[in-house]
Amino acid sequence: MSLDGALGFPLAIVAGLLALAATIERLAADRSRAVPFAAAGLAAGCATCFSLTSTDLTAAAMWASLAAIAAWLACRTDPRATRTGGRGIAAFALVCLIGDAAVVLSSAIANPAIVQPVLFIAFCARGRVVPMNGFGIELSRLPGASYVLGSMLAQIGGIGYLIRAVVGHDAPTGTGLVIAVLAVLVALAASLLARRFRMAVDVGIGVELALVAAGLSLGSPVGVVGAILVAFGSIPAWAAIALAADSAHPHGAQTRRVPGALGVLPGAIGLFCTLGIPPSAAFLGRWFLLLALIEAAEPGVLVIVVCAPIVIAAAIVRHASGLALPRDANKPSERVAVTAALLWIPLVLGILPAIALIIGPVGDAAAAAFPSVAWDLGYDRLFGVPGALALALTCAIPLGGIALARARDIGLARRSIFLWRDVAPGGGSEIGRNLVLQGLPWIFARPLLIAAGDAIARPLASLERVPAHVLIVMLLGVLAILATW
Repeated sequence: MSLDGALGFPLAIVAGLLALAATIERLAADRSRAVPFAAAGLAAGCATCFSLTSTDLTAAAMWASLAAIAAWLACRTDPRATRTGGRGIAAFALVCLIGDAAVVLSSAIANPAIVQPVLFIAFCARGRVVPMNGFGIELSRLPGASYVLGSMLAQIGGIGYLIRAVVGHDAPTGTGLVIAVLAVLVALAASLLARRFRMAVDVGIGVELALVAAGLSLGSPVGVVGAILVAFGSIPAWAAIALAADSAHPHGAQTRRVPGALGVLPGAIGLFCTLGIPPSAAFLGRWFLLLALIEAAEPGVLVIVVCAPIVIAAAIVRHASGLALPRDANKPSERVAVTAALLWIPLVLGILPAIALIIGPVGDAAAAAFPSVAWDLGYDRLFGVPGALALALTCAIPLGGIALARARDIGLARRSIFLWRDVAPGGGSEIGRNLVLQGLPWIFARPLLIAAGDAIARPLASLERVPAHVLIVMLLGVLAILATW
């Protein structure tokens, strides 16, 4: 396996977990058309895994395109998806396909001066990272299972493009750091403008992608390992929150779960990991990432990287009560809901073994990618002055987020910001809100993309009348042909 494939392997595990979890949640919510959703969702997960571990860039882009199409088809079979969410996922899938096509063309040219910027643009488009941020309002209206398949799998595929740009094509470190800083700044503004819980979740995932971009772009094995651990620990946690939260409720109150502590597990585990509480993988990943930033003498990036998760943690903690209070606990399929809750228990119990397995192979791959930088996690490095400072800042992130959301004095300043947002004049503030939440390119291209997505999706409506077993055979056949090819 190549170096970029070795670094993408942990993300392939995450992609498989997300596809499986989304399928189980869909079965728990509604059995109608669940089999086509499961077939398309699992196909999207498998295609994303192949894209992340493929040794060839063209094959990786083709697998990513297949994953986007399969996720799109899965979302179309979800009866809970609103029209707004469906149009958003169609437009976003079209953007992903355009980015994949650009990657295929650039790989055919085989000029690093062309391949590197195309890979960065493809990462920004799939990850919905500035300057390609957008579709957050539409995608946050999707049900949890459709959101995980349609948005989060594509974002994981975007990380694969970033790994190939940094490791496989020796992209300059400054480009990734600039993207990370801009993405964090936009996310900070979006967290103040987001009025709904699911929108705050979408912004939080964007912050994690920015942290991953910063870690991969430092040119240090410690930074690369920290970025992979952040992605491995945080993205499944955000998925757990998205699956537990209701897209139609402002505070994400669950529409169904078994009464008692068992039903709170998905949201509680997700909150535990997204805050970066030890011994989660996100905690170790942020520690290593901050250590790499301190050693690289990037104080400006360090301050921004520390402040952004604190603000996002405060936004999530403010809505945390909604994850614990069900709106209706008497819905059917409770036994399947219990299975969905129990699915995340091995994830938490396996955090430390998973970290032990990841740090070794990923560390070896990162050391081979950057042989000029020493790869060492000894006591002197982790608990010396830089390591101790990084550890203190990592511990300050969850504490600062909880304090920002709950403490009276800090909460007064936070409420003043939200009060200013509510009473600000509609003209200028609405323009700024669109720039932050919709993204600069999509303000003009969004209507065209949505119209194109509707035009492409209209002929696919006939697939809803195709028997489920026919869809399964078609998808498995496509996967088998591409795997052998």
